[in-house]
Amino acid sequence: MSESSDHKKASENGGGIVDRFKQHPSVSIFLLCCAVAVGTAGVVEKLFVSPRDFEIDDLKRKLADKNSQPESTAPISQIILEPTYLSKKNSIQTRDGSCFIRVDDIYHFADQLAVALSVTVGSATTPFNNIESGKRLTVTTQYAMYYVDIVEIQEKQASLAVTRQLIPTPAQK
Repeated sequence: MSESSDHKKASENGGGIVDRFKQHPSVSIFLLCCAVAVGTAGVVEKLFVSPRDFEIDDLKRKLADKNSQPESTAPISQIILEPTYLSKKNSIQTRDGSCFIRVDDIYHFADQLAVALSVTVGSATTPFNNIESGKRLTVTTQYAMYYVDIVEIQEKQASLAVTRQLIPTPAQK
């Protein structure tokens, strides 16, 4: 037997893979592409998906830890009226509409200027008299504390600022 007949016999028996690739180049390219795709998918999974899954698990753990901790009971203060000048017999409502302040009078008291105010929160009005510059007035409701700061008093006007501090309610479980 000659070499070519041995080679031919080997091809017929499946021994010549290279010969089969040469005989069917489109199938060979397709199989090669499939092998590369499977390898690439494995590499992509290890490089991109695994770290992402780790990050997701880590964020879930952090969220569970945060949700299991008791909420802070520290009250939150919010400025609801920046320092604003009001003249006698004028009034202003806070930005959120929860508090209404009226300057009833500006006068001299104990050799200093003083102001008389009315502070209305909800349906309750609280009058304040003989208030000097630099003082802080407090009006308390069931849900919040309002702090009215007398920033400055001049002959015909007073500067006021209001801060609201919500009273925390116990977390219900």
